[in-house]
Amino acid sequence: MRNFIATLMLSQGVPMISHGDEFARTQRGNNNAYCQDSELSWVVWPEDGSDLFDFTRAMVWLRKDHPVFRRRRFFHGRPVRAPTTTCPTSRGSRRRAGR
Repeated sequence: MRNFIATLMLSQGVPMISHGDEFARTQRGNNNAYCQDSELSWVVWPEDGSDLFDFTRAMVWLRKDHPVFRRRRFFHGRPVRAPTTTCPTSRGSRRRAGR
C-alpha cells in the first residue's frame, strides 16, 4: 500500500486519493457504496493514526514542500523540442547526439 501511495503522490498531475485510502479503508470490494447506509460505507477515522496514515501524511508534505514533484505548466499537446547537443567523436570533430 505504501508503494501505491508513493507512486500516486510522486506522479505528475493531481493525486486522486479517495477518503479512507490513507488508512487502508475498504468497502469489501464494493466500488459503488455511496448508496449504502451501513458500515460498508461509513468512515471510521482511526483515533491514534496508523502507520499508513502517517506515511501518507509524510508523502503529502513531501509533495507540498518540494516543487519538483509538481508541474509548473499544464500539458498542451504540442511536441517538445529537445535542445540540440553534440558529442565528440574519436577524430576530434563533433556530431549531433542521437545519431
